[in-house]
Amino acid sequence: MDADGANTTNLTNNIAVDEEPSWSLDGTEITFVSYHDGDADICLIRADGANVANLTNSSVNESRPAWGAAPWPRREIVGDTPRVARVW
Repeated sequence: MDADGANTTNLTNNIAVDEEPSWSLDGTEITFVSYHDGDADICLIRADGANVANLTNSSVNESRPAWGAAPWPRREIVGDTPRVARVW
């Protein structure tokens, strides 16, 4: 997307609800919540739309993915599951 909001691109390109995007600190990856399998899972995608990965893939709803300040190349992604916060 351009700075003015023009030229948007659908990165996930599916019929599921995908929401709560969170950009990595270096701007190369995005975590988001996807309902592609019926419950909310935290997923990871490259900023160019390549390499979608389901990080949680569980039967409970995960939400609010956020990037921690871990030193690179280690990823620290924090999200909520019912009653507990977890790190992936």
